[in-house]
Amino acid sequence: AVLRDTVKGIDPILRDDQSVAERYKVSALPTLFVVNRDGRITSVIQGVMSESDVAAALRPLLPPAGLRPIVQQNH
Repeated sequence: AVLRDTVKGIDPILRDDQSVAERYKVSALPTLFVVNRDGRITSVIQGVMSESDVAAALRPLLPPAGLRPIVQQNH
């Protein structure tokens, strides 16, 4: 599998040699896995998706509008 950098603001993109597809039981392309900060898959969208489909999958992981996320600084 090869990991690519940001494409249209979505980061990262994974191109697979079939080993990852088999492991995660991908049956359609494209397939979007939304992963939270804990590394847990929170949503899977298979097949053609609209911008609103992607936004709906990401919305639960984002802070409410108008609030800024808390960023921990390492000293």
